[in-house]
Amino acid sequence: MQNSSNCLQLVGVKPIDSRDSYGRGRFFPFAPQHHLIPGHIDKDFWYTKYVYYESKQGLECCSDTAISFHYVSPSLMYALDYLIYHLRPYGISHNAYRPTHHPNSSETVKTIVRGTTEKMKEQELKLAGSSTTT
Repeated sequence: MQNSSNCLQLVGVKPIDSRDSYGRGRFFPFAPQHHLIPGHIDKDFWYTKYVYYESKQGLECCSDTAISFHYVSPSLMYALDYLIYHLRPYGISHNAYRPTHHPNSSETVKTIVRGTTEKMKEQELKLAGSSTTT
């Protein structure tokens, strides 16, 4: 079986460097603890032989804008969700971290639908105009 990078190349996707400006990775093939705990990944492990850019271990391994970790169990997902989105140091209000406008509010959805509907109408008018001129 081919790896995902070979499959993407076959359909014309060009590889780019997805690391942040500090050279820290954003996509990780193991659970967070494997990358964050120094010495958790042995230097002779297959990963270190195939990784394109050398990755550091410890807190410098991972970008603050990391995108994905593999092998994250559902229970770890719930724990991470709590730690990231709900837990605050004592004395810090949750309200200080919550957005004032929820992105899934009905107003936002209505705006998106209205914009999409308008664009669809414009496309229909363009198509109708081009079919009468040909």
